[in-house]
Amino acid sequence: MMICAFTVTRASTPERARMLNETITQARRTAGCKFHWHVVGSGCAEVGENVIKTAESTGLIDTSYCYSTNVGQHVAWNEAHWLARDKGAKYLLRLDDDCEFPSKRWLKKLVEASALLDDKMILSPTIRGLKNPPARSQVCMVKKLQLEFLTYAIGGICRLHPMELIKDYVSDVRMPLGSGDATSMASYCRNHDPIIPMAYLKHIRVRHNTRAQEERDPSHFEQHGLFQSIPYIPPWRADAAP
Repeated sequence: MMICAFTVTRASTPERARMLNETITQARRTAGCKFHWHVVGSGCAEVGENVIKTAESTGLIDTSYCYSTNVGQHVAWNEAHWLARDKGAKYLLRLDDDCEFPSKRWLKKLVEASALLDDKMILSPTIRGLKNPPARSQVCMVKKLQLEFLTYAIGGICRLHPMELIKDYVSDVRMPLGSGDATSMASYCRNHDPIIPMAYLKHIRVRHNTRAQEERDPSHFEQHGLFQSIPYIPPWRADAAP
């Protein structure tokens, strides 16, 4: 069974590069199962690219591609989706570059839960440390799993997709560089026939301490609001003009 994962990172400062390195190291150590990991560098600083290259050379990640400019998360999603299809993967995992993993064997547990639910849901661990956690249902028991269902959006911090459910999904690269992934996925799930449930798993936890990150590295977050509005504009090439 092939699991493909991808991470898109801007790694624009030494602090973000450090967090990327810690995420890669800890995620690989605690996942509990094998998976192919593709990392997309999106306009990284040199220190960020060095982390990616070192991780690939030491086998912590499997493949990578570094863009010279910030191409946003939607380009990276489509690149990872194509890679997962080419490899015949059963699952595609979207994983942020700044996570902590208090739950051991977190990926193994995610995949086991998905299989128990007949691979009919988009699943995420419960995310701790968010400044604005998403609205969700009360805890529901489904096949002896404690789930909290989400309706408006399901974030991409650590999100597992059975490939069969998302075979027709394409991320819209015209959307803002750093916004729209969660809401677009939720819209796809709601409009799918049948509807694809989105849920947090209560027995798996991932930590994403947004407030602490902002305090440690304010320069990285100075541009955060900008990337919620600016779309990806591909470079113009004279030889591509009609």
